[in-house]
Amino acid sequence: MLKYRLPSGLFMGAVILSAIFIDGDTGKYIFLAFGIFLAFAGVYEYLKMVEKFGVPSLPILTAAVGSSILAASVLLEHPNIFYSAVLTVVVIAGWIHLMLAENKADALKKNLSSFSALPMMVFPLNFLALIYVMDNGSNEGRIYFLFMLLVTKFGDIGAYTVGTISSKIMPGGNHKIIPKISPKKSWEGTLGGMFISILVSYIFCYYVPGLISDFGKIFPLIAGFILFWGGFIGDLVESSLKRTAGVKDSGNMIPGMGGALDVIDSLVLNAPIFYFFLIIAGGK
Repeated sequence: MLKYRLPSGLFMGAVILSAIFIDGDTGKYIFLAFGIFLAFAGVYEYLKMVEKFGVPSLPILTAAVGSSILAASVLLEHPNIFYSAVLTVVVIAGWIHLMLAENKADALKKNLSSFSALPMMVFPLNFLALIYVMDNGSNEGRIYFLFMLLVTKFGDIGAYTVGTISSKIMPGGNHKIIPKISPKKSWEGTLGGMFISILVSYIFCYYVPGLISDFGKIFPLIAGFILFWGGFIGDLVESSLKRTAGVKDSGNMIPGMGGALDVIDSLVLNAPIFYFFLIIAGGK
């Protein structure tokens, strides 16, 4: 597994860093291509897991809608009109699909299941793009995106590392949080991960002092805290969905890592949370 996981991680890291640090349209188009892939795959995998509960859907069409909304956020200066147009078309298509279907009960289930992906997946994932293009024309949004990614992912890694070590050195093992959903998550690992998220937040803000904004020196403390817990809850939500659906991974699109949703689960909640946090903090 590691022989596939490491190359996949290095490749994705290189793509993300290129999207952030290559100036101008080139970096933007790299982000666009990678974002479309993750949005399409994430929505598709979500609906395929929902189908495990016996609820049919329209995964390809819904995933295409999700990726087009993210693309509009990156490419259009004022994408709200596009959002409204797409949602209008989706609603009209849903009613037409229901009207023409021979099996109307099945069509209604597909419509309702597919529509559920809009608030559950498309809406939060779109904030990844909205953060990236904040203050379009400068790299400020890209730095915010990198900050969110590093603080979230280092918190994940820290929680796993501290949890693994504590389970081996503590008599009787560590203290589990919600074993029915995620058997490996412990209080020791969670608190360790939170500390590391806050630490990474402070280190990043030290080298990029412009992030501190209106909250002053308390900005990295609050940002590190909310990004860790947002990522933690997002990971638990996906773990709960996978466990209920009876699958180990959300998919197999990323070698060694499973599906796209396995990679971005901790960002699904963090993207909208961090976006509005930046607005409140005066980050935009």
